[in-house]
Amino acid sequence: MFDGKGYEDWCVKMNAILGFQELDEIVRDGFQEPSKNPTAEQEDLHRENKRLDCKARVLFHQCISTNVFQKISKAATSKQAWDILQQVYGNTGRTKKVKLQSLIRQYELLSMIEHKTIVDYFNRIQVVTNSM
Repeated sequence: MFDGKGYEDWCVKMNAILGFQELDEIVRDGFQEPSKNPTAEQEDLHRENKRLDCKARVLFHQCISTNVFQKISKAATSKQAWDILQQVYGNTGRTKKVKLQSLIRQYELLSMIEHKTIVDYFNRIQVVTNSM
């Protein structure tokens, strides 16, 4: 359940869920409306894409909190919902720089804490370096 925190981790999980459900392409690429005079094959493809899109939106609705839902509730497609979440919670270039600077500073300030084991210290180092 995504509540506005841990967006990167949530994205990894959602990509796995969407891939397993074979919805990742429809979310990533979206789908086109059929032309004015579509063939029966084009209508069938559009209907299937629309069904897959609705399935993806249902997954989003189940995997986000009420507060986050308010941000995507007006999205007509799963691609629009995904793009909104990326825009609101994703790391932009400037945000990434600030976060990286903060993590570098945390790394520089890491030290052994009395009554803690070397394993604990190593785990703390690993968490910060993985985040970088």
